[in-house]
Amino acid sequence: MAVNRQWSKEEMDQLSAFLKKYHDSYTPKEKLGFDLFNVDVQMRQYLTTGKTPEMGPPLHDFLSAAVAALKTHAGVSKQQLARHWDLTTRRLNEYLNGTKAVDVELAAKIAATFDWSTQLLLDVQLKNHRETKQNEQY
Repeated sequence: MAVNRQWSKEEMDQLSAFLKKYHDSYTPKEKLGFDLFNVDVQMRQYLTTGKTPEMGPPLHDFLSAAVAALKTHAGVSKQQLARHWDLTTRRLNEYLNGTKAVDVELAAKIAATFDWSTQLLLDVQLKNHRETKQNEQY
């Protein structure tokens, strides 16, 4: 039987120091891989359960998290990413803000960049669309 107890400040500080040291041992490329894998798992979880632990379900939230990870760990700016996907920065921001839907061609480019499935992105977007329509009916 587990006993619940409060951790002391010293114990929390020791744990934080350990986790920071452990986290710092990874390369930026590994950290990016972890973050992108996390987003992939959250999208899959959203599709199967309708719930995500950290983000809202819209596709643009998942994309924004991936783009932020790319900037943090690889130094890739939105401008660079927009060029890579043959978009203007303004158009990229429309996708990231959820004001524009992702088409099949862009989904394929996003999937290739982040090593995700094109179908996964389209399925998440379709589920978003269906839920939005359902909510509008009520």
